[in-house]
Amino acid sequence: MTLAHHALSEAPSGVLPAATPHLSATTTVYKKGIPLSGHSCIRILLLFAIAAVFGLAGAQSLKVTYGAKGIQTLSFAGTVLEDVSAYPSDSFHIHHMKCEDLGGQPITSGQYGWGENNNGTAWDGATNTETYIFSWGSIAVRFVQTGNNLDLVVTETNAANSGIKLDGAEIFPLALHFPRDPNGFGGYSQFLNTTTGPAVSTADFGSGMVTAVLPDESFAMYGGWKNLSASTYSPLMSTTSPDGLAAFLPHTDHPLAPGTTLRYTLSLRFTAEGVAADARDGYTSFSSTYPSQMTWSDHRILGTAYLASSPANPGDKTKPGGFPNNPRRYFNDPSVNVTQQAGLQTFQDRVLAQAASNVANTRAMNGQGIVTWDLEGEQYPQDTSYVCSPDQIATVAPEMESLVLNKRSPYFGTRLDDAYFKTMTDAGLRVGVCVRPQVFALAPNGSASQSFLTTNSAIVANLEKKISFANTRWGVTVFYVDSTVDNIGGTLDPAIFQQLITDFPSFLFIPEETTPRYYAYSAPFSSFLFHGTIGTDPAIYQSYPKAFGVTLVNDVAAPTLQAAIPALTQAVAKGDILMGHADYWQANDPTLVSIYQAAGAASPPPVQVKPAITWNTPAAVTYGTSLSSAQLNASASTAGSFTYSPGFGSVLPGGVNTLMTTFTPADAQDYTSATAVTTLTVNRAVPTVTWPQPDPISSGIPLSAAQLSASANVPGIFTYNPPVGTVLSSGTAQLAVTFLPSDSVDYTSAIAAVSLSVVPANATRPVATWPTPASIVYGTPLSAQQLNASFSAPGTIAYVPGLNTVLPAGTSTLQAVFSPLNPKAYQSSAASVQINVTKAQPIISWTNPAPIASGVPLTSAQLNASASVAGTFQYSPAAGTVLPPGLQKLVAQFTPADSGNYTASSTSVNIPITPSSPISNSNLYITSPSAGDVLSGVVTVAAVCRLTLDSAGTYLVADGMQVGDRRVVDGPYLYTLDTRKLSNGTHILQIWAHDIGDHVTLSAQVPILVAN
Repeated sequence: MTLAHHALSEAPSGVLPAATPHLSATTTVYKKGIPLSGHSCIRILLLFAIAAVFGLAGAQSLKVTYGAKGIQTLSFAGTVLEDVSAYPSDSFHIHHMKCEDLGGQPITSGQYGWGENNNGTAWDGATNTETYIFSWGSIAVRFVQTGNNLDLVVTETNAANSGIKLDGAEIFPLALHFPRDPNGFGGYSQFLNTTTGPAVSTADFGSGMVTAVLPDESFAMYGGWKNLSASTYSPLMSTTSPDGLAAFLPHTDHPLAPGTTLRYTLSLRFTAEGVAADARDGYTSFSSTYPSQMTWSDHRILGTAYLASSPANPGDKTKPGGFPNNPRRYFNDPSVNVTQQAGLQTFQDRVLAQAASNVANTRAMNGQGIVTWDLEGEQYPQDTSYVCSPDQIATVAPEMESLVLNKRSPYFGTRLDDAYFKTMTDAGLRVGVCVRPQVFALAPNGSASQSFLTTNSAIVANLEKKISFANTRWGVTVFYVDSTVDNIGGTLDPAIFQQLITDFPSFLFIPEETTPRYYAYSAPFSSFLFHGTIGTDPAIYQSYPKAFGVTLVNDVAAPTLQAAIPALTQAVAKGDILMGHADYWQANDPTLVSIYQAAGAASPPPVQVKPAITWNTPAAVTYGTSLSSAQLNASASTAGSFTYSPGFGSVLPGGVNTLMTTFTPADAQDYTSATAVTTLTVNRAVPTVTWPQPDPISSGIPLSAAQLSASANVPGIFTYNPPVGTVLSSGTAQLAVTFLPSDSVDYTSAIAAVSLSVVPANATRPVATWPTPASIVYGTPLSAQQLNASFSAPGTIAYVPGLNTVLPAGTSTLQAVFSPLNPKAYQSSAASVQINVTKAQPIISWTNPAPIASGVPLTSAQLNASASVAGTFQYSPAAGTVLPPGLQKLVAQFTPADSGNYTASSTSVNIPITPSSPISNSNLYITSPSAGDVLSGVVTVAAVCRLTLDSAGTYLVADGMQVGDRRVVDGPYLYTLDTRKLSNGTHILQIWAHDIGDHVTLSAQVPILVAN
């Protein structure tokens, strides 16, 4: 587990370059497994402090003279760094160029591959500009000195009629012979690419310093220093891959089409020893080109959990090395037995106990969550393990997908991996897993491999598939991205992580190998445990002031940790996250807690509650059924919305399918999102086989497709009995067919049969009469109104389907098979018609609920509609709603489970909402009838109202329920009461009024006696 930088010295295999004092360097490795030393963080901070105190505007110490072809001499503070007369090969020249024709084919000959093959060069002493002329255009470099800064302004021009595309050129402007090899260079080239980090590199040569800066980092090119010999270097300026660039470093071009020009500047900034150059323009340009997209705000400790241990590498990392009964080597324990039920339950109990331990230890550290490194176990040696493919958990580690067997566990019947993560998320902790950009594959012989992908799009798709699965299934939001390298060890393009954070902005990605640009999209990983790395390189803050990384501490030796406490405390104070053991309480864990307390970073962000999701396992459906609210009907403990996968209208394949839902709370401040899963069994459908009644045939005629003409609503194979070519005897023969569908996953086999009349050749065929029947509603059994065919000869008629059959909604075919009384004179015959069956409308029952007081939420006591068939109700307003006073309307929308035969339906009722403290007003009262009056038939109720009413007006209420739908806004206040609609006995009359102050006013109650 290592980090990487976009700059790399040209070290041969097995040789490590010394520390490099790049202002843009971030620790230590580019190629996986080859560590490179970084510069001193404290030294850089001191350099900037010195610059701030003393300034950089001292006397000009840079002396430059020019000759016939660029710079002749260059010295700084009395030290001669360049003298072309002593080193003629140092004179300006252009190295290799990269060109291709307009069809994209490379051109390397003549003036297209080497800059010294040209139509001439010219030096302009007035502007200090060297120009190379080519058949296709020109390259000019102007030298501009400002104090102790020397800017090299490059203009690359591709002529409009060139017929080629210039992909780039490597320019050799001068050579600097340093009195000693610059600190950290080690005699190797320092390659910087603007797509991975700022092109800012300082050569400290003892008596001074010179920093190479590309002020404009908005396009791909190379900066840094190129080693020529011993302590001699040329500032690197190339718009194509320079000579000697390692294969695992980024190879980029900056193509110029015909008729276009590129202008860029390389700035050499000379400063006194110990004084840092001002390179803010380079850093700012880089961060503007690649702005930070990080939003993660919780920087508390992350716990680590390891469930297994990989086997020793026997020389073939593809071969499994598990224990006989514990093939994934969980808990590194050969006694674990997942092959038998008793042993499997013991294993499950141990996994869930580990989850509980993770929770306890992380809480003790005031941590934010736990990253589980090896959920899939470690059946294979490194580098095949870690598997890092959570979407393959069912195949790779089936024991983790087993259902919890312990009936005393709250997770009994739940998949083990779901229960493992739920133990932690229910405790309010975040959870993380490892993913890899490689593709893990199991072979039939039990071996396994991790395959590299070659394009950014393929890598992103592979990672996002794993990420989406883990988040949807378990709520994972933290992802350690293992092995972020390509097949030759080069660090992956940071654009991959730019896409990940764009698609998942609320997740935390922790990439193993990185470049400076990674900090814009992730929290790069560093290992104090294995490499002694402490925190984010201070140079990163020049581009990303709020950057942070994740540092693995775990079980590093205690003396080592004690010595590093001040540096780790400073890193945490800047925002870095430390990782410590959560799978057990390790001796270093209390030290990590004290580091956070000393850094003032121990306070967690506001705690959010995870909503409880209820989602019962839905009843099985038949293939072809679209998902509806009958299945997608999860509920939550707070208001919010559900997103389902697969969604409404989806048709699932046969078998057991997993349904997933993500709940987004309406109150995102106090509640987190939540996920839930359930399963749905989809039974295979029976294909519909249609076989029209065949016409009679004469004896002696063999069976053909005219008789054997069955068809099905899905593809498949028909097998007939008797088969084609059979010659039948006179009489009625039975023909049968077996249908085998091509899609045996979603459909069962089916059989069908028809009868065939085989008649003598001279028999007459009767004429059939059968009018097309009128449409019927689903549920109507077939009767003589539909089965009323007739034939022009005496005989019997058999119907398929028969009398009293209930047909499904849609169009069905009715068949009539005629058998003559005299088969020698008449042929058997058949006829068919089609009938349309319309969907039935369910009967919805829902009586007006009793009044409830304002402030009381709606419950099932009011939302209690029922239907004549199975299905689901959606209410508006929903349960839990608190309605205002007055007569309110409730609506129920019913969706039948059998949507093929029943229509959706709705109904409504009214419910009176009484004020919690009704206002009795002498300005509103009933004048007739009087209290105790005996009423019958239809009567008029009169009232007095002196209130200023709103549009709701007034209405008559009997026993708390509105009478009729008449509302009176203006006098006279008269209301019709049909006492026949009330039961005999005592009833209470009142007038309800709504005034413009939004008050509900009730008149005094008037008891009456109804006697009809």
